[in-house]
Amino acid sequence: MKRVTRRLERQYRRGRSADSLSAWRMQFLAQKKLLEAKYTSYWLSTIDACRHNPRMLWKTVNNILQPPVQSATDKLSAADFAKSFTDKVANIRVSTAAAAAPVIVPREVPPLTELKPTTVSEITKLLSTLPAKSCPLDPIPTWLLKRISTTISPILCHLCNLSLHRGIFPTHLKQARVTPRLKKPTLDPDIANSYRPISNLSFISKLVERLVAKRFSAHANLHTLFPAQQSAYRPLHSTETAVLKVHNDLVRAVDDCRVSQLVLLHLSAAFDTVDHQILLCVLSDRFGISGTAFNWFQSYLSERTQSFAHAGLTTDYFPVTCSVPQGSVFGPCGFIAYTEDITVVSEKHSVHSHTYADDTQLYDSSTVADAGSVRDRLTRCVSDVAKWCASRRLQLNADKTETIWFGLRSNLAKLQRTNQSLQVGSSNIQPSSVVRDLGVYLDSELSMKQYVAKTAAVCFCHIRRLRQIRSFVG
Repeated sequence: MKRVTRRLERQYRRGRSADSLSAWRMQFLAQKKLLEAKYTSYWLSTIDACRHNPRMLWKTVNNILQPPVQSATDKLSAADFAKSFTDKVANIRVSTAAAAAPVIVPREVPPLTELKPTTVSEITKLLSTLPAKSCPLDPIPTWLLKRISTTISPILCHLCNLSLHRGIFPTHLKQARVTPRLKKPTLDPDIANSYRPISNLSFISKLVERLVAKRFSAHANLHTLFPAQQSAYRPLHSTETAVLKVHNDLVRAVDDCRVSQLVLLHLSAAFDTVDHQILLCVLSDRFGISGTAFNWFQSYLSERTQSFAHAGLTTDYFPVTCSVPQGSVFGPCGFIAYTEDITVVSEKHSVHSHTYADDTQLYDSSTVADAGSVRDRLTRCVSDVAKWCASRRLQLNADKTETIWFGLRSNLAKLQRTNQSLQVGSSNIQPSSVVRDLGVYLDSELSMKQYVAKTAAVCFCHIRRLRQIRSFVG
């Protein structure tokens, strides 16, 4: 169609006749209609193929709408981000250096001494299901690796099995390229603290990690080594299960005419301050990792390096003496193993708890007359949690700590006459009327009005966006 259009254009420019101009215009209009039809047909088929995958569906919709991409700040360099991130971790390490050594209570666990070797079929399946994300450290793009999966799978299988069998994670796979990612669109992009460091790792590195994480999780799930109150990075566990559990307990307390206090705790740079030696002790004493399997984890954590990239520039490599990389595959699984026994602290104070990654929820209920004892128990529990965190070189973020009371309106009115605040270190946290718990807005009366209003606003926003592409999604 384009070839015919160009030929008619040349004919018109040579002769400049009215007939050739008319023929060129008619052909151009036909080409335009064909392109529009092809565009519509392509996106209709693409959207239809995502009908059973909501995540891919909305990703496709965003590609059609082409939302404005926030430009990278030109006021900060890669060196600025490197200094900010490394200084933040160093300051936390200094502040927790004087804390007592962690008490890691061993438990009887069937040992995991060897990591089960992989197979060519498992590698082929992983290559077909993993996203085609590439890292600057990759020798070839991931999409090409996936395309030649039939040929490359036996080679990758052999390389992965060498790592699992010998208990060695190759040194060249321990490098990470860290890129800053803005935490929220509302934050100032010219301030380094507004960003989160994301480690980009090579595809082969994440492939080996995925195999190990799968075997470690299977071992932990088989012997029930993860606490029931941890809902992150586990099958059949999510923010939904975490919120539902806490919300159900709070609603039942309100139905019994009781009042409840909820405390939302958050850790500062939690993934980046995980101590390697403590993590290895936890894996050995609490999860029964030994032998070649233990050697693999020890090799994986040692001699890691990272460089920082921004605006086309890259810093030199820095040694990584702590952390489980954000962006890695084993990192999230390793973190929940690292913090697995935090629930022991809440159980000691007879306080309910539920955690999701580095977010911890503590709550308890009582009659209105006994509300002071609830506040005192939670204060002591938070204090011990802070000590527990410091012993593991983690730091409780008092600035992001929130608390809220729940109950009937009449009971909440009676609480107004008493002290409802919570002491967290040197900070006195005043109760809020609404808190955002893992994406859900909870108000004091559990009416869910704020959450419904927020959800409706988001829905109307998406409906307005969908109007722009209604011809493609009809």
